[in-house]
Amino acid sequence: MKKQKAIYMAGLKLFSKYGPKKVSIDSIIDEAKVGKGTFYKYFKNKTDFYEKIVDDMLMDKGGEEEFLLLSKEEMLVYHMVGILFYLEKNDILKNICLENEKYFFGKINYDYIQKRHFEGLKEYFSDENDEDHFFLSEIIWSYVRSFEKISRFSSREEYEKFCVKFANACVIGYYSKEDFVEIDLPKIKKIISKL
Repeated sequence: MKKQKAIYMAGLKLFSKYGPKKVSIDSIIDEAKVGKGTFYKYFKNKTDFYEKIVDDMLMDKGGEEEFLLLSKEEMLVYHMVGILFYLEKNDILKNICLENEKYFFGKINYDYIQKRHFEGLKEYFSDENDEDHFFLSEIIWSYVRSFEKISRFSSREEYEKFCVKFANACVIGYYSKEDFVEIDLPKIKKIISKL
């Protein structure tokens, strides 16, 4: 198990830094200080290894016990804000979510991550229907895109406040008992065409 962990940590380090396409099995085993046979004892190939690392990241359920004690609204806000902080410390997932193709490899790409996230939402928010799960997923993925804009904020504190306010606005709007505001789309198009 010690050698498997060494391989895993070496892959995590190298994939995070360079992306999977630029990392070879030889560089992984050199970093882990193990032989090639040891690598193949645990993994079929580099694709299998990278997919395992990403799947493990997606399955990370640290703090789940506390999370499950929250109301549905609180769960969703915590989930949204938590995703950004998790991505911040996880270069591989962050790059996949920001559609950096350097990190797409094997079955791992933006669509795969979004599909897995959708499945997770269905697990935690099981009382919603598929249409609502899709809508929630789209809200959250739009929110995740705000991570690209972190450099536009003057301070870390300002960015964190924005994340919490944006997540709260999305959740309050989603769980609002009021109907959506009716919009006259033809009227809007007519107004915009005059600009």
